[in-house]
Amino acid sequence: MAPSTKPLPSESFINALQYLLRNLGLRFVAEVEGQLIGTIMAGHDGKRGYVQHLSVADSHRRKGIATQLVSLCLKLREAD
Repeated sequence: MAPSTKPLPSESFINALQYLLRNLGLRFVAEVEGQLIGTIMAGHDGKRGYVQHLSVADSHRRKGIATQLVSLCLKLREAD
């Protein structure tokens, strides 16, 4: 039998995990009557802020939902 080997986590994986853990409170969804209509994942690296993912359902675009999601992340980040 050949010995079992497992790859060590790469530095980029570890960095990504640290980023996600540092930004736990900056992921949100928007719902209407229990239906998912928008989502955002944002964060910061200690110097800069980022919006990693932002999406709003076609049927709910142009209604300010993305603006509200981004504003929420900014407000929480500033309070941090």
